[in-house]
Amino acid sequence: MIEDRTVSVEQERFEEYLREALGALYDPKALRASPLVGLFGLTPRRDPAGALRRILTDAIESLRPRDGSPRDSRTWRVYQILRRRYTEQIVQREVAADLSLSIRQLQRD
Repeated sequence: MIEDRTVSVEQERFEEYLREALGALYDPKALRASPLVGLFGLTPRRDPAGALRRILTDAIESLRPRDGSPRDSRTWRVYQILRRRYTEQIVQREVAADLSLSIRQLQRD
């Protein structure tokens, strides 16, 4: 039971680090200070912030559904939310309007 709780806390902490890094995707100073730099072993890199940015944007792109997937599927919606919010830096209100979602639904997805 203790192990499960430890994993849960570690996962929560990782998710917090991830949210913070995504929110600062184009802020090199904030990305350099992210605990994800150390977790991903990017500290010795010449540009750890750039390397972290590439990892995060590549991860978002890896979620892109395959061609032929229904455009109105949840998979496409989640991918578009992440790409537009973080890679393209579009505010929640606009992304929600573009996807015909409420802000609350966008945040849940």
